[in-house]
Amino acid sequence: MRRLPLTREIGASTGPSTSVSSGAYLVRYPLHSPGVFIVDEEHDSSYKQTDTSPRYNARDVAVVRGNLLGIPVVLGSATPSIESWHNASLDKYALSILSKRVRALPMPEVRMVDMRNERAEGNMSSLSRLLRDELAAKIGRGEKSIILINRRGFATGILCRDCGEVMLWEIEPLCDHLCAKKN
Repeated sequence: MRRLPLTREIGASTGPSTSVSSGAYLVRYPLHSPGVFIVDEEHDSSYKQTDTSPRYNARDVAVVRGNLLGIPVVLGSATPSIESWHNASLDKYALSILSKRVRALPMPEVRMVDMRNERAEGNMSSLSRLLRDELAAKIGRGEKSIILINRRGFATGILCRDCGEVMLWEIEPLCDHLCAKKN
């Protein structure tokens, strides 16, 4: 219901100071002399329109329209999509890295845990002992935590819990790997 009044508003506006903030659908709208397309959180899957026809990725439409119109396209993300990262590595996109955070907040601490060592020490959980201890400490202090799991319901391979090798069914049957480990 909001689209019709919004598009009338945009269509009536011809001044150079006009800015429009909208969802993914606006990138398809014939804007009068846009100066820049900004796609915030460009990695987000909500830009992919797969439920209706035509199917498209609004981020990609913004890039193509920007190229056709000769205007810049800014793809913003703290965690860029693999496609955007690849295009930046090929110098198709200019990469700008923000080395400082908003309000000079400190960068979060990141610690890598080798889960093979965890398993060798008897921890067969999906969570490292360090993560479990940190979560328990936060809960004890009355704080909250969120665990983000980036894959739901499918996996691209099977990880051997003994050696850490990633096995793909098409390449090496699981039973061959297990037999080799036993011998």
